[in-house]
Amino acid sequence: MFEVLLIDDEVDIRERMISMIEWSRLDLHLCAQAADGETARELYMLHRPSIIITDINIPITNGLELVEEFIKLDPELQIIVITGYNDFSYAQRALRLGVTELLLKPIFPDAINASLQKAVDYFRNMQKEKASANAMKKLLDDNIGMIRETFLANLLHSKSFSGSDPRQKLEELGICCPGPCYTVALAGIPRSTENYEAVNLLAKNSARSMFEHMDLRCIMFFDNHFRLNLLFSHGHGDISDLIEEALNKLKSHLAFIAGVKLFAGIGGTVGSPEELYQSFDQALAAYRYQNILNEDTVIHYKNLLSYEETAPCQQCVSDQLAELLRRGLQDEVAHTATEYFTKLVSGPNAIGKMQDFAYTFLATVGCECSRQNVNAGKLPGFSSLLRSLGGAAEPDDILKGILLLSEEFIGAMNAQRADSRNFLIAKARKYMQESLSNSLLSMEDVSRHIGLSRAYFCALFHKEMGVSFSNYLKSIRIEEAKRLLTDPKRKVMDIALATGFASAKYFSYVFKQTTGKTPVEFQKSIRK
Repeated sequence: MFEVLLIDDEVDIRERMISMIEWSRLDLHLCAQAADGETARELYMLHRPSIIITDINIPITNGLELVEEFIKLDPELQIIVITGYNDFSYAQRALRLGVTELLLKPIFPDAINASLQKAVDYFRNMQKEKASANAMKKLLDDNIGMIRETFLANLLHSKSFSGSDPRQKLEELGICCPGPCYTVALAGIPRSTENYEAVNLLAKNSARSMFEHMDLRCIMFFDNHFRLNLLFSHGHGDISDLIEEALNKLKSHLAFIAGVKLFAGIGGTVGSPEELYQSFDQALAAYRYQNILNEDTVIHYKNLLSYEETAPCQQCVSDQLAELLRRGLQDEVAHTATEYFTKLVSGPNAIGKMQDFAYTFLATVGCECSRQNVNAGKLPGFSSLLRSLGGAAEPDDILKGILLLSEEFIGAMNAQRADSRNFLIAKARKYMQESLSNSLLSMEDVSRHIGLSRAYFCALFHKEMGVSFSNYLKSIRIEEAKRLLTDPKRKVMDIALATGFASAKYFSYVFKQTTGKTPVEFQKSIRK
């Protein structure tokens, strides 16, 4: 369905036009209507229509000027220009701008629907072209690296791979991974490493060189956590010892060259691409175990059973809670903290570990308070949890204190964000009120004044005020005009200029549209 924006300053003409258009047959939807240029700009930015129908003679901004502006933003936009002026210069300029059609008033159903059909045909032909083999091949060529990595990441992470046969897809994407057996490994360096990204690239290049030297066929890529995903394709048998040897060599090489640790985990061997997620999950479990051992070593999943079961790394859980706090996900904070405490309570020195974790959590909240401009001193749970840790707190009391503090922080953070939005809108409204006499005052002027982008301000203003920027500006202009009209000595022309209307005629037009009376009639009604 294609969105249509209709621009005409006369309501009757817009309604007649709407009634003439064969919306369903043409697969069209009227997303918005505008009576003037400024409103049209705002509605275009909000809805991004595919087709615009506009009169040339509209208030504030000439229709052809709007056309030129919109085409610069979207060259594919289809525009139908309507004019009551049988002027060759208008036709020349419209055609130079590349409009779809130029229609002269009066408009008849056959003419407007034929013009819209032409616009719809343009988009449908363009869609067919984009779906053609050449376009798809170009898209593939331009993004082949990213497409390959995305496919491999889905293959490693998905337990129910959907779509075509994975082997066939690997072949189509030119990924050399013949199998018949596969092993996944993960490798990474501490995030605190200086020049973290550069050292990661060094690790990748070094790994590629070592694997080639050892005749190990491996596909490698970084995931979202900047871990190096290693997919080994090999014949029958277990090559985990060879992979472990290669990764240990890489570890020693990085320690010598860059002075950094390397953590690595190796998964089990699987017999098909559909089972790769199993090897990945095992490699991830082995990789995470590094945090518990706190040493730079390479661990194979099969060796994990020889280590005693232990709780997850405290720092990992703290980092996870910090992210959940920033996102305001209280339920997930409660679930993660409760699950961690459940594992701690059955282990040795449970109270000591819980207290250590609670102090870490207090530091995390304190840090997030600074980031979010929240006053930690106004969170009762902060001092309450700190006091309880100084006494003989029970596990349940510590957990309750953590959950209470997280709830208070999230509430304060949300309130702070709401206050910030309210402050910005209040600042914008004040500036608009002070600038009413400026007939050229635009949303861009106001957004620039308060330090926001035009698109973000547009969305924020709608959300907070429940009305469009242009309609709000028009309403406060009219309210100020009403106030000035109570002074019988003030002339209508002076009031029009004082409230930002370029002419008395347009002022009278908008005033009557809004109040049902002309300014003169309104003045007379006040005197009675």
